[in-house]
Amino acid sequence: MQILPPKILSPYIKHYLFLESGVDQHKKLRLFSDGNTGMVFLLNQDCLSLNDSQHLPYSFLYGQISRFRDLSLNKQTSFIIIVFQPDGLYKLLGISAHELKDQILPTQDVFGQSSVTLYDTLTYLKQTTEKVYTLRHLYT
Repeated sequence: MQILPPKILSPYIKHYLFLESGVDQHKKLRLFSDGNTGMVFLLNQDCLSLNDSQHLPYSFLYGQISRFRDLSLNKQTSFIIIVFQPDGLYKLLGISAHELKDQILPTQDVFGQSSVTLYDTLTYLKQTTEKVYTLRHLYT
């Protein structure tokens, strides 16, 4: 499900994605270059890896990518992805696209404890509508 941000955040955030993986284990997901950066919340920890080797953090920022990447999902999970405008992270945090190009960073490294609190809140909430409300009112 794709949901637009509130108007006040639209210069920074393109949209929110709420995804549920199927029951298939060991599913491949392909990231492709679309010029956007994003923040991902995996609501099941230790379930996603890059190239079947590097386990990704439960919450991370990703930069613009220059080539596709395959991600491996090893169990059923829910994802929340905040897709930023191409210059959204720069406008919000002063982080240039060049600094994050082809990078994956734990959100805690950038946002500190507040990202852990947000992750815990999103994990606790069961209804998508509650999660949308939490994200929409985070900075408004």
